[in-house]
Amino acid sequence: QNRSARLKQKLKSWIHKQKGRETDEMKYNDFTIYDYVRYRLDYYLSTSPWSKLVLLLSITSLLIIFGGVLLNAVSEAGDDLDDMQTSSWLRTACEWQWTAWTYVADPGTHASAEGPLVRLVSFMITIGGMLIFALMIGITSEGIGEAVDDFKKGSSRVLEFDHSLILGWNDKSLAIIQQIALANESDGGGTIVVLAEQEKASMEETLQTAIRVRDQGLDLRGSQVIFRSGNPLLQHELTKVGVLAARSIIVLSQDKVDSDESDSRALRQVLSLKTFGSDLRCHVVVEMEDVDNRDLVELVAPDFTEIIVAHDIIGRLMIQCARSPGMAYVVESLMGFEGSEFYIKEWKELVGLTFEEITCRFNDAIPVGIKLAVHEQPQSV
Repeated sequence: QNRSARLKQKLKSWIHKQKGRETDEMKYNDFTIYDYVRYRLDYYLSTSPWSKLVLLLSITSLLIIFGGVLLNAVSEAGDDLDDMQTSSWLRTACEWQWTAWTYVADPGTHASAEGPLVRLVSFMITIGGMLIFALMIGITSEGIGEAVDDFKKGSSRVLEFDHSLILGWNDKSLAIIQQIALANESDGGGTIVVLAEQEKASMEETLQTAIRVRDQGLDLRGSQVIFRSGNPLLQHELTKVGVLAARSIIVLSQDKVDSDESDSRALRQVLSLKTFGSDLRCHVVVEMEDVDNRDLVELVAPDFTEIIVAHDIIGRLMIQCARSPGMAYVVESLMGFEGSEFYIKEWKELVGLTFEEITCRFNDAIPVGIKLAVHEQPQSV
């Protein structure tokens, strides 16, 4: 009996659940045809890029078809259009459709219509045509506006080669752009590409404001700066700015976050660059905030990255300059690109010579060191 009672209880519970489910389905399915059409239309307009054009063509086709049918109907009832009553072939469906199209395309065409019913139908078709052309102008202007806004956002691909690529944007960006422009001055200028999450218009405005400063304003010295807005961590965004064709890459730290979070993003940026493998052959400089996190990047990519801990270097320089007056001028002269500069170049005619033998071989330069190739011994150049 207990077992039978439990079975009855389970059966009653199942029946109750099914009734509740049917009630919920009835409530959910309680919609009109208007709601369904509106729902499908809203989905189509939001997902298809050609939805507005297709909708406009559909409305135009329906207006021409129904307008031609109505014109044929009222004309056969006794109201005619000029010479159409004497020409039986004009009464065919195609001719009436063409007549309806002329009313849609040219509002003045319906002026020759005769008969009250024909004039009424012609007037309605003409009004519909005016609304259609107003919609077409609105859709066209909206499409042009979206295209212009898309260009302003900087979503197009950068077609440059041997350019300097800056990933990120912070308070050091303008100073870095100035130094790169000074370095490119001897070559007649170069190209600097900036990829950051900030809006393209905002970065361009910041650059133009720095250029317009009267006293010691930023001078590009013939270089051009191209901004692109996007996430530097994404591979397709890096491809968009020509990461494989870049001469050098500078990864800047992130503003308004703590040092660990900024260094974590720098580490992820290095991993994103490392996905390109051996195709990435340029020099990469990574700015970090905490000197303790430097080993992480060196562990991940020790072969193609140069790590700079800005706060540590600035702190050391400030102490040295405070202890030794004039040190700041020396450091600025050595590290900056104004005046004399450092150049690293290979001369095949110097291969096999010692550093002592090449010290007097340059008329306008002073050799200060040798950059050795991998596994090369330091006996010769």
